[in-house]
Amino acid sequence: MTVSQYANDFFVYHKELCQFLLSIKKNCQENNSTKIASIYLEIDLVDPLVLFSRILKVNQLNFYWENKANQESIVAIDAVINKELSGVERFISAEKFIKNV
Repeated sequence: MTVSQYANDFFVYHKELCQFLLSIKKNCQENNSTKIASIYLEIDLVDPLVLFSRILKVNQLNFYWENKANQESIVAIDAVINKELSGVERFISAEKFIKNV
């Protein structure tokens, strides 16, 4: 795979991100707790379906949303935590799960 620098502040940005995540990790270890981080990156225009086809593995959990009017899309791959629900109480169970997580 070819690696090329995206922007001049690439390494500065990643250093700050690593420091942020390490501080959260330390805090979680000290407090015996967990946190979920959701990180997004704005990138130059690409065909998101081409991106999907190149990085998605077979049967891997994924999410895709597109708003062509605003020229934006969201691609998410995999999950840190999930829960499968069924039955008549599934919405109540989902609400409890969301509140707990």
